[in-house]
Amino acid sequence: MFGRPPRLPVDAAFNTNMGKEMTTCKYVEELAAHIRNAFAAARKQCGGTEAAKKAGKTNYQTHEAVWLYCPVNKGKRKWKFATPWTGPFEIIQQVSGVNYCIRSIGSPRRTQLVHLNRLKRCKLTPAQLCSMRQKCNAN
Repeated sequence: MFGRPPRLPVDAAFNTNMGKEMTTCKYVEELAAHIRNAFAAARKQCGGTEAAKKAGKTNYQTHEAVWLYCPVNKGKRKWKFATPWTGPFEIIQQVSGVNYCIRSIGSPRRTQLVHLNRLKRCKLTPAQLCSMRQKCNAN
């Protein structure tokens, strides 16, 4: 209950040694070592923060279709029903290690420079993407 076995009156009467006696300094040193080991094990098990796990692991190719994360709630819908992913967009070029230049398939003249964390791979087939381009070009 208190981190150690309870010492009963019988133990005091017969003077049984419940465990090793230690000084306060020794106890603090052992406790600090146990805490350091626990933190190291937790750090190894978790693998870092969620943002660090997600950041910079995806490389997109030129002319690949992606979705763009825009969390602005347009139309004043309830957040539960809002769609934060817009697009699809097409990758034009990789500007740096984490920044990409993209353009909308619907309006190919306008380009945007966005960070890698705001992009998600689009799982549309090439035929579906071609039909979307043709619809936009026809309008």
